[in-house]
Amino acid sequence: MKTEIEITGQIGGNSILKHAIQTSESEMCRSRNGFVITFNTRKEAYKALSIANKQLREEEPEWAKNGISYRPKYSLSYDASFARIIL
Repeated sequence: MKTEIEITGQIGGNSILKHAIQTSESEMCRSRNGFVITFNTRKEAYKALSIANKQLREEEPEWAKNGISYRPKYSLSYDASFARIIL
């Protein structure tokens, strides 16, 4: 079942989330408020969110890690941008 992750918020944070979440198996398109990334299965979308969370936490300095919030199998937020599973 195809699953989509919608990314909304500020332009800079949206781009960072898009690059962290998008995989070679996914399809990305622009939406009115940001981006929509489509995965072939729900499992792929969950895995992409989890990997993006780990990647962002590794790249951010210790003082900035409070700006990252992750809810497994639901959402990932970074700064003022928000990625959530919508299908």
